[in-house]
Amino acid sequence: MKEGFAYTGVGILTTLVNGLVFWVALKIADPLIANLVAWIVAVVFAYGANAKLVFGRKVTRSGFRSFCLLRLASLGLENALFALGLWLNGKPLPLKAAIAVVTVVANYVGCRKTVFRKEDSHAISHDHRPLPQ
Repeated sequence: MKEGFAYTGVGILTTLVNGLVFWVALKIADPLIANLVAWIVAVVFAYGANAKLVFGRKVTRSGFRSFCLLRLASLGLENALFALGLWLNGKPLPLKAAIAVVTVVANYVGCRKTVFRKEDSHAISHDHRPLPQ
């Protein structure tokens, strides 16, 4: 239960980072490009915050790779839903907010089942070198 609250808090912060970067990037780029830029910044933030604050793990290269692969899958889902919403004449910011709910749930389930499994004391591989600072 405590983990769920921590994940929710980090998820809210990640969503705010994503939304803020999206909002800024939207002023100079196409909505799908703005979404990609926001996603990249949010993934870097989310991995570090989830590893340390939610799951109590070291930040590792292999963990980051696994996390990025999971997040790439959810980006595909997010972009598909976003493109559909734009095609249906939806407004970018409300669409982004609605899709964020689906994305947060999918990411938590994916993190818990793969990147930060309970039966593992570390991320998926045995590469435990810290990421460069």
